[in-house]
Amino acid sequence: MHSKTTKTSISKATELFDTAEEALDFVAEYELDVARATLLQIGGRPADAAEVHIAEGRTIEGIQIFLENLTDEDCTRHAVDHVLRALWQHLSFGVSATDPKVDPLLEHWLGLAAKLDDELLGPSDRDEVRLRTYVIVIDTELYQ
Repeated sequence: MHSKTTKTSISKATELFDTAEEALDFVAEYELDVARATLLQIGGRPADAAEVHIAEGRTIEGIQIFLENLTDEDCTRHAVDHVLRALWQHLSFGVSATDPKVDPLLEHWLGLAAKLDDELLGPSDRDEVRLRTYVIVIDTELYQ
């Protein structure tokens, strides 16, 4: 999610510290969250990096990191949870579904949900994704 230049710059900056943990402490203390997320990602902690983005309101960036690291069990679990939560917020019962072509954010969430392989989803999660997708199709057809 971060540019190669940003990662290179942050990597160089970490040379100012004795340990990676000291660098993380520094960026956390000064609330340099993008740098913190990048350090976590470089340090092999993608789930923690994604959670920093999500905590700071950059949900899409966080979910993208989860999806890029689906071989990591934590990332897989969090990706499923966050994508389902986003779909739930957009398509909760009692809320009319909008056409994904009209609502780019909904289209984005559906695209992310489509990236979740059925094997990654438990039966209830798989059913929930299908239900939300069907609601959109039915609502879109009814109101056209």
